[in-house]
Amino acid sequence: MLKIKAPVSRVIDGDTITIPWSAETEDQITQQFTTPRRTRDEIPIRFFGVDAPELGQMPWGDRAKQRLAQLLKPIESSLILQVTSVDRYSRVVAEPWIDDPMAGMVPLNIQLLSEGLCTIYPRWLRNSERLNAYLEAYEHARQQKLGVWSDSTFVVPSQWRRNQKNARRTAEE
Repeated sequence: MLKIKAPVSRVIDGDTITIPWSAETEDQITQQFTTPRRTRDEIPIRFFGVDAPELGQMPWGDRAKQRLAQLLKPIESSLILQVTSVDRYSRVVAEPWIDDPMAGMVPLNIQLLSEGLCTIYPRWLRNSERLNAYLEAYEHARQQKLGVWSDSTFVVPSQWRRNQKNARRTAEE
């Protein structure tokens, strides 16, 4: 697994950030995977194993994004990214880790799962050695009714995206 240390440029949403583009970073990724997409001078990083609410899923999309930004704010140097793949959209898929002075190395995606601010992404977790850690955090949040699980009307992001796509198709007909 490829490890990259990089600063965070922007928080896009609850499961996507960008890091600054550099030839060195792109070369590291391309040695093991396909060439990642680059927007402006940034490389999008999609968090492995989780699916955060979309920004249009009020209020949860905004809350997940804000919490991620809050978790990243104390990081003055860099985030450790364990790159697992480059997805079909050419985004780098990685497990992001921060060094928390109180807890040591913390995977941000599992932190967000345990707070109920995202759901698991089963397709990526199917053959993962970290499956149990993800399931444990996910089940904890669900049982404690944390975050999205406190909202009886919450629709998981994948279903919400399908609903939006179907609504657009219907409107176009």
